[in-house]
Amino acid sequence: MAHHLYHTQAIVIGHADRGDANRAFYLLTRELGLVVATAQSIRHLKSKLRYHLQLGRIPSVTLVRGRETWRIVGAEAGEDVSRLWRFSAGRRFIRSSFALIRKLIHGEEHNPAVFELFTEAFRYVSADPAARADSEAELIITLRLLHHLGYLQADQRVLPLIKNNEWESEVLAQAKNRREDLELLAKETLLSTHL
Repeated sequence: MAHHLYHTQAIVIGHADRGDANRAFYLLTRELGLVVATAQSIRHLKSKLRYHLQLGRIPSVTLVRGRETWRIVGAEAGEDVSRLWRFSAGRRFIRSSFALIRKLIHGEEHNPAVFELFTEAFRYVSADPAARADSEAELIITLRLLHHLGYLQADQRVLPLIKNNEWESEVLAQAKNRREDLELLAKETLLSTHL
């Protein structure tokens, strides 16, 4: 019986060891949404997949749907934003972004806009992690994700910040000037999700 192969880009947002050599990966994919997929024998030194499936990478992966879980059967080098891990501000930005993804996105859902939101954010911050991984960037990504998922309506207060995935200096300046108001809005919206 032939299995359908799914080829997609993914952001590796977490992993958990399974058994002696296997590992389950949390992948935010362009076509499938948030997927938990298992890679067989990836912790062996001879594994070809292990270098492509590391936190802070955006590889192209090949997935197969099993009876109960997804399996990773291939991966190719993709964009590398692992530079963020070298700086404490970058690590904090990545961890908060991954926690936000795991809190708000549940299950598989085709939503390429969310995937693009995070890839653009990681590209922007990885260009200069020490300077760009600040609270304003975290606030903007939170507001944009809440909007993409339908929890936050685009009104005049937030429209300039969430209308696209651009990371312009004007947007960051607006977030900095109105940070208290926007943080309160994000906090109230997160509380209203009941997640």
